[in-house]
Amino acid sequence: MILQQLGKDADHLVDLPPPSYDWRPVKWVVHLEEDGWVHWPPEPMSGGEGRRDRGKPMLVPVRGRTSAIQPLLLADKVTYTWGMPTEHKRAREERAAYLDLLDRCAEETGNEDVALIARFLRAWDPRCYPLPEMQPDELTTFSVAGRFPVDDAAVRQFWARVASGGDAAGVPGQCLVCGQHTQVIERLPVLVKGIPGGQPSGVALVSANEDAFESYGRSAGLTSPICHACGERFGKATNALLQDDKKHLNVGPVAYLFWAPESDFDPVDFLRDPQPEDVRELLLSARVGRPPAPGDDTPFYATAVSAAISRAVFRGWLHTTVAEARRNLERWFRLQRLIGHDGQEGKSLSVFRLAVSLYRDAREMSARVPDSLLHVALNGGPLPAWLLAQAVRRNQAEQRVTYPRAALIKAVLCSQQKEDPTSMERLAPNNRDPAYLCGRLLAELEWIQRAAINPRATLVDRYYGTASSAPASVFGTLLRNAQAHLGKLRKERRGAEVRLQQQLEEILRDLDHWPPTLTLKDQALFALGYYHQRAENRRAAQEAKQKGLSQEEAPVELADDTEEGESDA
Repeated sequence: MILQQLGKDADHLVDLPPPSYDWRPVKWVVHLEEDGWVHWPPEPMSGGEGRRDRGKPMLVPVRGRTSAIQPLLLADKVTYTWGMPTEHKRAREERAAYLDLLDRCAEETGNEDVALIARFLRAWDPRCYPLPEMQPDELTTFSVAGRFPVDDAAVRQFWARVASGGDAAGVPGQCLVCGQHTQVIERLPVLVKGIPGGQPSGVALVSANEDAFESYGRSAGLTSPICHACGERFGKATNALLQDDKKHLNVGPVAYLFWAPESDFDPVDFLRDPQPEDVRELLLSARVGRPPAPGDDTPFYATAVSAAISRAVFRGWLHTTVAEARRNLERWFRLQRLIGHDGQEGKSLSVFRLAVSLYRDAREMSARVPDSLLHVALNGGPLPAWLLAQAVRRNQAEQRVTYPRAALIKAVLCSQQKEDPTSMERLAPNNRDPAYLCGRLLAELEWIQRAAINPRATLVDRYYGTASSAPASVFGTLLRNAQAHLGKLRKERRGAEVRLQQQLEEILRDLDHWPPTLTLKDQALFALGYYHQRAENRRAAQEAKQKGLSQEEAPVELADDTEEGESDA
């Protein structure tokens, strides 16, 4: 289904070049006249790419080359075109194959320009016509009296026959993409470039290289029979998506491709770098019942693909409408909406920021995390509970709750229930859940400690893991220590002590017992309670500062204690 849709929409996704042609940078051009006169040396062409200028992009013949000698017509690298350097072990054979291809093209097409180029190359002597300094992978093409034979229609048709192998290529069979009974090929003609972790030369969308992957005596790409034309269409369409920043998104080891053939809907910027004003407009338009935009009822497609060295792995597939994808995207931002760490409105987060918050290092990211996030962002449904497990473990490992992780925890919890997502955006004083109250209590005890002694390492640095999983084992000790801190404040800052004592009593009033242990969901609620209370304390401290309250009247000094990674920027 994925390859069929890519092939079907290829004309919408890319201005398809002629069969077996594609855009490649050509560095050198040799100009000849019709009488055989050559303008020497070859002229360098610039693509304007700075220090590593590989040449001017041109439509030239391409093919999926293997280790066999396979020349490219009229635009090939140095060893094929010039047979240089001579110490290259196959230079002589590669140049001979290139010249034979030119002779065959001239004979079958009757193109005199190609015949002239072939005669010049066979007579070329490097001692009389020394080459300028060329890099091994740089391409050389030719012009005759200002004409580029590589652009000739008959030459292009000839090359299409050669590159596809004609009727002798592959084996008879039914193509899985177009359904036609034709010749199916062993290897796809187009490699896909730009998938994270894939080979720079490109990866194959369909292939097999082990006996376990083969069946019915079929090997390589014949295990999934596809004709040359279809392989070229969906290969070029995939490359076009990977080269367009508006059509793909790389997150960790996975590339996500999006396209809507009949609409200009573009979710990539929302998922890569959501801007507050854009998200606000999206949420507002849904709330006020924005009339359908042109193309909203048209198809929207998305797929996820990663690389296993030289092969592609399709990880997911989405087929919906633009309107449905837009509604799900609006829901996605409501799910993750959360008060900022400083008590102000929080910012929407990219998929990468949410996913990487679960890891110590981005290089450790598993593909299934961004997979799950993007699936829900565009397809709706609940986020999996195992994301909570990863978030809880990361909180305990780091002994803190960052803004991205708190937003992800809130999104998971809200996606799994029918409650309004706004119910968990900020501190909920009426929430009587013991786990949530224990989280709030830990934040309040930490605030009291900071107000009294402002330690280098707070009680959270020592007790978060235990408090969030087995509250009964530590909160008795923490409360006794808090009384000592309040006693110190009573002598030095009576007003602050009174406020902190009141806040502490408000939380304890609804907490009639210490839970011995907390379940996974309870530990997630604990993290949210801790985060919400901390954000509320910061908001109150900032408000007091703005009002100009004295140190005695302020609830606590406003300390710049934002930890690295906790900012919502």
